[in-house]
Amino acid sequence: MLSGGPPRIEHDCYTSTMPSELMVLDSAEVLEDAIATSEERLVLLFKHSVTCGTSAQAYDELVDHLSTGQHTTQYVIVTVQTHRGLSDAVAARFKVRHETPQTLLIHKGQVVWEASHFSVTAETIKSAIGRYAPNGSMA
Repeated sequence: MLSGGPPRIEHDCYTSTMPSELMVLDSAEVLEDAIATSEERLVLLFKHSVTCGTSAQAYDELVDHLSTGQHTTQYVIVTVQTHRGLSDAVAARFKVRHETPQTLLIHKGQVVWEASHFSVTAETIKSAIGRYAPNGSMA
């Protein structure tokens, strides 16, 4: 299962300023680990494009959300430019249309909420997590 430890920053598209709560989705194994983790806690998967201004804005909203404190949700990021195959695998696995930016909230192996483009905000993320968090635990 995902440890929630420091992110594995191995690609030029990630910087040292990336929040430590974000786990980089860079292999099928990490995807399977995220799905397994969703059996015990929520997983928020963020699909990101480093060449899209809207995606940069959505990423900033995610970072704003993460800056609000302690979180029990596991956060995972995949960048389409470096891991398009994994991004496509996510779309196929969860039967969602590929979009970037896109957030998928995963609970017990199923997408329970998704948002894309300008709908990805710190407030919508917080609200969705609050709605689906087991036992009313937040974020």
